[in-house]
Amino acid sequence: MTDEMLDKLREGMTKPQVRFVLGSPLIVDVFRDNRWDYVYIQRKKGDLVEQKKLTIYFEDDRLMRIENKQLYSLHPIESDARGTKNTERLIEEEADEQPERH
Repeated sequence: MTDEMLDKLREGMTKPQVRFVLGSPLIVDVFRDNRWDYVYIQRKKGDLVEQKKLTIYFEDDRLMRIENKQLYSLHPIESDARGTKNTERLIEEEADEQPERH
């Protein structure tokens, strides 16, 4: 799960489009088919270096929201604009971000 992959996600993408970008989800809840969970674990010489959890939410089978959480990092860093630390974002808000005019 790279930043480049996350940058390709857009509001309104279908489930097959999201699967093409991210691959098959690790967890699909049969009782809540509007949520997919992805887990990323990086190890170096057997030691945990980084662990992330990405949750994708759908509404009417279209991408609506992403939660991207860094659960563990050997070398924690501040969150960047793409939200590689702990974020929850509505995809549609990114497209609407423009400076206010008074």
